Amino acid sequence: IEDRKLGSFHIGEKMNIHVANSEHPITKGLSDWEMIDETYVMNDADDDNEILLTTDHPKSMKTIAWARQHKKSRVFCCESGHDNRTWENDNFQTVLQRGIKWVAVK
Repeated sequence: IEDRKLGSFHIGEKMNIHVANSEHPITKGLSDWEMIDETYVMNDADDDNEILLTTDHPKSMKTIAWARQHKKSRVFCCESGHDNRTWENDNFQTVLQRGIKWVAVK
């Protein structure tokens, strides 16, 4: 499905997820994994973000998860999580749980 303003997306794609920053508290200790998810073709995260997860899937933006500091707040963004096939993935659950905890710390 394509929309020039929104980009395009593809449901049910097998994605190889690469841990781009293994030192960040959200991704520390994780290894690369594979999961089924919806992919999005749109702009990647800006260079001033900490890139946490990437993919090489041809129907996806490269950056899957990123984090940053904005003034006094922490920001975490993860573009994954379309349906139960993603939510059942242990690595996805770990990243999401850690991301929530990371933004909650002052």
